[in-house]
Amino acid sequence: MEGRLAVKLATVNAAPEAISKKAKVFQVKTPLRTFILKARHEVDAEEWMAHICAAQQGIPVEQREAKLRGFNVYEDKLADKLLKMKDKKNKTPVEITLQDVLKHPVGVRYFSQFLHGVDPKLAKHVKAFKSIEKYKTKVVPNKKHKKALKIFKKYVKGSDFVPKDVQNELATQVENFDFAAQNMFVRLDEILCKVYESHMAAFQASEVFGTLVEASGPKKIVVSREKTNDAAFKIDGTVFVGRSRDNDSGDGYIHLEEDHKVSREHCKIDAGPLAVLVTDLGSSKGTRLNSKDGKKIMTKIILPGQALFIGGYVLKYELGEAPKAGGKKKGGMFSMFSRKK
Repeated sequence: MEGRLAVKLATVNAAPEAISKKAKVFQVKTPLRTFILKARHEVDAEEWMAHICAAQQGIPVEQREAKLRGFNVYEDKLADKLLKMKDKKNKTPVEITLQDVLKHPVGVRYFSQFLHGVDPKLAKHVKAFKSIEKYKTKVVPNKKHKKALKIFKKYVKGSDFVPKDVQNELATQVENFDFAAQNMFVRLDEILCKVYESHMAAFQASEVFGTLVEASGPKKIVVSREKTNDAAFKIDGTVFVGRSRDNDSGDGYIHLEEDHKVSREHCKIDAGPLAVLVTDLGSSKGTRLNSKDGKKIMTKIILPGQALFIGGYVLKYELGEAPKAGGKKKGGMFSMFSRKK
């Protein structure tokens, strides 16, 4: 049918290197034709490929959306529990479980930080849980297999924490990969959970856990630029960053002016009660983490103290209240961009 692409018998993969090495370009190959498609950026390409493969596998639209969706920073069970712990009026004991921590992108990173002081090798294995969750959401066959191989090599093969019989069993399953093996790493998950459960009490009594509790408080972005005054912006909900809205900075938008390396709609920040998610919006120069030469990020949960480098600007994520957005100066520019004397 005109305007539609029949994908029932199609295969979906990254585009051949001879055509493009960019992650946002991919290939849909049908028995009759091969289509090369270009998304706005890598995140969109991944989502397009995933939706096509999910449709091929007969996953209903409602389930497909839930399966492919990333972490929802607004519907956050761990944050709800931490806020109740901070509420002095709450007299009901709050139980934080191991699963609450391991299945949360912020909680697991604080737990890993705590374990580094206990057993560095054990701390490295914490990331296995996140990898297993990503493996479950993969619907593009070759990407799912690559993820399985990565998990096996990094967390199973030669591990001090995984029995030899389990290592051998998983080696066979990975070698004879079956795309339907959704529960391939269930035993690995169970084994590691038993090890980590014994450290939960000490974690909740540590200063690191106290820092995690405080991370559920107010949040702000401090914007810095050479020869200009710093400015702090409250982040709560969705905040867009870019140079498209002249003289329009506030709770919902951070305007970065006079920099050609900043795209009109550069990135967005979703700040929930605990987690803060940064998504690049297909910017031409990218959004980099922690340094101007740092890794370009597409979607990333960031922690307090980490900074985004966008053109000549540095946007540092900090905990605490930010002043209310001020008025415009004469000439239409905000005071945050006034030159330092």
